[in-house]
Amino acid sequence: MNHQTIFKKVQAIVSQQLNITQDKITLQFNLEFGKDLAYGVKYIEWITAIELLMAIEEEFDIEIPDADAKKIKSVKEMVDYIYNHLPKQENRDYKKVIEDLSKKLNSAMNDGKESISTIMSPFLNSLIEVLEISRHEKFVCLLIGRTGVGKSSTINALMGQNVAATSRRKPTTMDVTFFDNEINGVSFTVIDTPGLCDDVIEEGNDYKYLELIKSKVNNIDLIWFVTPIYETRIRRDELDGIKIITEAFGADIWKHSIIIFTFADKADEDYLEQLQERTEDIQEEIAKYTGIEIASKIPSVAVDNKNETTPDGKVWLAELYTKVFVRISERGTIPFLLTTVKRLNFGNTSSKSDSKQQNIGLDENQKKEIKEKLFSVIPFLKFVGSKIGSVVGSAISRLTGFEEVKDLGKSAGEAIGEILGKPVDNIINSTLNFFKSFFDWG
Repeated sequence: MNHQTIFKKVQAIVSQQLNITQDKITLQFNLEFGKDLAYGVKYIEWITAIELLMAIEEEFDIEIPDADAKKIKSVKEMVDYIYNHLPKQENRDYKKVIEDLSKKLNSAMNDGKESISTIMSPFLNSLIEVLEISRHEKFVCLLIGRTGVGKSSTINALMGQNVAATSRRKPTTMDVTFFDNEINGVSFTVIDTPGLCDDVIEEGNDYKYLELIKSKVNNIDLIWFVTPIYETRIRRDELDGIKIITEAFGADIWKHSIIIFTFADKADEDYLEQLQERTEDIQEEIAKYTGIEIASKIPSVAVDNKNETTPDGKVWLAELYTKVFVRISERGTIPFLLTTVKRLNFGNTSSKSDSKQQNIGLDENQKKEIKEKLFSVIPFLKFVGSKIGSVVGSAISRLTGFEEVKDLGKSAGEAIGEILGKPVDNIINSTLNFFKSFFDWG
């Protein structure tokens, strides 16, 4: 069952339960219980919420625990949740579908009785549907760290442009600053927390800031805990920051987090040992609020905004990209990919793209980590990659009229558009090109 089918069913259920016409039930429609809703619905009464969840559980033969239901804030999040929690048999069916597709494609290429366009349409529709839905999903990154440690510079390097303002001036009060951005048609927000880790002294400051951040921030897809590598201990204001963020969003928020050590060029001679010790120290502090199971899995990355490599000779931008990709929420994974896909290449080399942005070269280990995350977000890719990748690549090549196509480009876009009966834009083409190269499809 694909996203569109799930959406149509959820749309009908929500429409019936809330007595709202289906055309008003979009992917962005608010399902957060107890909050104001649009079109005259003040809030979802508790009994209505129960009935709505029961109807969805019955329709899709799944169980939605109360803890998970409270986290679902939109129709899009409900669709994603259902898609990722369908009965196991539903996901096993992917394997059979892909195997059948492989047989049909081979047959079509040999005898031509059935057109490749007809065979490819369902597969490409499913893949493009995921991309189209995701491009309308916004992701949010929350930056934690004192002013001047390189938070903004680092995320600007990752995204390839200025997405957060840089400042070295120490704030005098705690605040929450939003930077709304758009890259490749995908919206995302970077949230900075000036004053949170800047040793701002105010009576009752922690409580006030806790209420401030809870009132301004709803969903967070990834937390960046940023601190200089040369510090010998965790500062008191950083400890306060860990405590406040955990109290504001709960321990599970750290499941989608990374630790970033800036100023790698100022590390000690025993760089790797220092990196490990600093990582473990911060993990231990976070574990006081989350438990060791969550905290010990938080990865760290050292960066140097003046050099392309860290003291051990590794290209830090590629490693940072990989850790962000792996740790960002499932909801934010494909939107994040869409914003960066044009800058990805393979071979762990750094270069400039046509737009002067730094490309991100991924080595084999980094590719493996990213593949595993993609398989969890788009399950059928796992079977395509291992079963019919060469057939899919060959089919696309034939559609474009070339023996071998290493860049999908405009020709493939036109061919795919012909299959689907609708145009496919540049960013979707670029992402299909990424999948073709990344999974060695042909």
